[in-house]
Amino acid sequence: MKHGRSTGTAGDGRAYCLYLRASPPVECTPLTDTAEDDRITGGARFHGLRPWLNICAFCLSEIDASAMKLYVCRRAGFWLFRSRGGRPLRLISTQVRLRQGAFRARLDILWLLTVFCAIGVAVRGHAATVWVESPDAETAAVTRHGWYSRLDSAHFSGGNWVSHYDPHRPGELSYQVEVPQDGLYRLWLRVNPSHSVMFYRFGDEAWRRLDMSDPIDQVNVAADGSLDHRFLAWIDGGERYLHRGGHRLSLRMEGGIANSGIVDCFALTTNLSWVPRGMARPGAATGLAEEGFFAWEPERWRSEQASVLCLRHLNEESAGQAGFVRAQGDSLVLGDGTPVRFWAVQADSLLGLPRERQRWWSRRLAAYGVNLARFGGTALFEDWMNGRRQRFEAGLDQYHALVAALREAGIYAYIGHLFWHTHTAVTLPDEVFPGFDGSKAVALLFFSERFQDYYLAFLRELLTKTNPYTGLSLAREPAVAFLEIQNESGLLFHTFNPTGLVEAERALVERKFGDWLREKYGSLARAQAVWGPNNYPHTISMYRELGEDDLESGRMRLYGIAHMRDESWARRQRNHRRAGDQLQFMVEAQRSFYRRLRAYLRDEIGVGQVIVPSNWTTADERILGALEHYTYTGADLIARNSYFGTVHEANPRFYRIEIGDQYHDRSGLRVPESVSPLHNQTYLGYPFMITENNWNRPNRFRVEWPFLAAAYGSLAGLDGWLFFALGGDEWDSVPRVWGINDTTVLGQFPAAALIFRRGDVRIGDPVVHEALSRQHLFALRGQAMRPAGGLQDPLYRRLVESLPPSEAVGLEAIDPLAFLVGRVTREVGGDAEPVNVDLGPYIDREKETIDSTTGELHWNYGLGVATVNTPLAQGATGFLDKAGRIELADIAIAGDNEYGAILVVSLDGRPLASSESILVQAATEDRTYRFQTEQNENGLHTIVNLGGYPLNVREINARVSFKRDDLSRATVLDGNGVPADREAALVRREGEMTVELPSDALYLWVR
Repeated sequence: MKHGRSTGTAGDGRAYCLYLRASPPVECTPLTDTAEDDRITGGARFHGLRPWLNICAFCLSEIDASAMKLYVCRRAGFWLFRSRGGRPLRLISTQVRLRQGAFRARLDILWLLTVFCAIGVAVRGHAATVWVESPDAETAAVTRHGWYSRLDSAHFSGGNWVSHYDPHRPGELSYQVEVPQDGLYRLWLRVNPSHSVMFYRFGDEAWRRLDMSDPIDQVNVAADGSLDHRFLAWIDGGERYLHRGGHRLSLRMEGGIANSGIVDCFALTTNLSWVPRGMARPGAATGLAEEGFFAWEPERWRSEQASVLCLRHLNEESAGQAGFVRAQGDSLVLGDGTPVRFWAVQADSLLGLPRERQRWWSRRLAAYGVNLARFGGTALFEDWMNGRRQRFEAGLDQYHALVAALREAGIYAYIGHLFWHTHTAVTLPDEVFPGFDGSKAVALLFFSERFQDYYLAFLRELLTKTNPYTGLSLAREPAVAFLEIQNESGLLFHTFNPTGLVEAERALVERKFGDWLREKYGSLARAQAVWGPNNYPHTISMYRELGEDDLESGRMRLYGIAHMRDESWARRQRNHRRAGDQLQFMVEAQRSFYRRLRAYLRDEIGVGQVIVPSNWTTADERILGALEHYTYTGADLIARNSYFGTVHEANPRFYRIEIGDQYHDRSGLRVPESVSPLHNQTYLGYPFMITENNWNRPNRFRVEWPFLAAAYGSLAGLDGWLFFALGGDEWDSVPRVWGINDTTVLGQFPAAALIFRRGDVRIGDPVVHEALSRQHLFALRGQAMRPAGGLQDPLYRRLVESLPPSEAVGLEAIDPLAFLVGRVTREVGGDAEPVNVDLGPYIDREKETIDSTTGELHWNYGLGVATVNTPLAQGATGFLDKAGRIELADIAIAGDNEYGAILVVSLDGRPLASSESILVQAATEDRTYRFQTEQNENGLHTIVNLGGYPLNVREINARVSFKRDDLSRATVLDGNGVPADREAALVRREGEMTVELPSDALYLWVR
């Protein structure tokens, strides 16, 4: 069914929607989409309607304007305008006159605007909310249990709760609720969503089960922080029309673990756009903040229209409108050839959300500068493989819905995580491959053509089914820019160990190796003669159980990838020539696999997307890193996942932050050699993207991350940078290892995204180019340049912790700080000549500074401060109080905070020296309210309280001086970039204009 929309703003500046219920005209053409900015003041287009409609009902309800549209459908002899949720609304009667045109009739409702605004103000001014604490139950048939008595009362709205735990009977609560006025209400309940099943009903209606699949603002409420099933979250109970007066609401806990459940409170509100946050009631903020911090509680983001910071204009009107994104040399371009860079987020949390919320999130992300969202499909492959058709179809529908929502906001989709060998348990019929009944397939995808065909059959079904929301299959959808073959998987990682392979898989690889050796040497005996007799795999204790080479059956034993490392123990134990042959065999197999899949996807399925092979690291980046990326040249793009972490100990669940965890805060600004995500050696002739990245929590030094990604990602000429990972709530109220929904990351997107996507920082001059031969690499000689080692992705550390400790290799042949000077590139088997520029003019180890070849970036790692200094963007990040007054071309920064970031960017595209619209963006550090640690004897912080809502931000104490005297206003913007009702004073002094940044706001609009 087609749809249209009629939305507008009333006198309070909020968005409202007009709902209409009309008697039927003669047969009408369905409504069509209106333009994105069609608002009530501009009219709403209705096609094919007769001049008169008898309106028997209308109302104004506060909504998220561009996330809601109107549907018209035939119901029992009348036409009914409905919202996306299908809610009929009725209030009063009137008539509306239509001016008729030859083909199109346009509803002129300007004359109704005054009436509608008055009603809208009334509705907004008298939004009704009923808030009920759980202990206020009229009746309670529950069984208390000591398990639920040990909860942190600070997380509960009234400081208390009602719980039930009884395997023999359900628990029930009944509340008498007094509704103050007629209206459409949404029910929100703050209950335990974990291993709990709950039902509710009004009056004597049938019980309705609460859908716990989309918990909002989930928090662990166990007093000791134990991870069990004691959680609280807000659950949406849906909408219903209630009349003024008394209503009985009953809750029932039945199912789950021992019929258990926790109830904190519930709310009924006519503010349908309200989304709960902690204990804050509709229209209110808690204001809870520790000393020296302020509470981060901006109103819910509503519309890109009102925000000064909105970057929606950087995106296309509709993603893919000009055709598929494609690789062009070592860059990416849109369908019309326009160069493009991607500022991206991992957005798995958006899958499965109601379509209204997907649209809301998509519009919000676009406003923050995002033009690419990546989401994974490991579960899709697992469901397809195990014959769970209904779940597969439901998951694919979630994919389709999200692609459609993103497309509307001009955001491209990146489909990834379809296969992930460290996470995907493979169960296969014997005719595909025997021996797999829930095991991890490390090498199967590369060596078994039957399994490859099986995987391709999955991709065919995934990619060729028509998307009901767009009318295109994913393969034909230009709004899908990237298709990833597998995530964090490859033969050159630590997981390749023959003793850990399924027997049938090991036999397959050994035979394939034997076939490869026959082709190279003529016979297996000849291969052994070339190698010499020493240090075969069976002579090494860890492989001895596998036995000697079996020449008769053609099975040649394998080293684990650990024996390819540049470690003295590995070099002593292996046969060097044999190890080199095995390495060549594995690399060629991996690259050939990617070439085969790319050809099939292009030629057989018709896929138009950029094909991404994988994105993983290796067992030894110096020896194997260049080869891993060389295998990616079998497809279209080089990708890399890389993280910057801190010491995070005493937690077997590396993906969670828990009470008792130990860590230390760590800034990369003082240790530039260790900031692996910035050490990117791009590949000549291929685009390069960071497809996962985070400055992992817990760590208070994170605000440098978006700043450095934008500045040094641009310097390296990267085509995209992805922040891992978007959460499900608006702003984080629990600490997450890979969270970005906070002021230090998502809150820093506006200026950072603008710098990166607009190209404010120029690509650096080439300072290092490595031209490597395949023979050199297959001989395990490695490369001179490599990313930093040390702390990596927690998954990486977990998988390698059982290996012998790594040795210090010594100084690199090329200074690793070159990555921060200019562009560092490589090529395997090409014709380009090596480049190794003298870095002396750019790196001063005595002063501990690094300058870029462009002159726009400066890094003082002695102080721990980095600056960007371009015509359109200037700023600094790091330990600002140590730096004193920071002089840049058009501004000066003086910060009294120990640590923070300040970016000043032109919003109108003119140089800062003459810009008439300037954003000053600042941030320090953030943490959840009541987050608490204790320092232990080894200098690490031990977490004793995880805290909760609201997010607290350390107060900002800094000044920015503009080296011009023609600026007149500095307007404080709220957390959504909307002008607040206050100004910061601009003080003119000696030809400069200085502004003291507000202590409790991230954004200042200067003009």
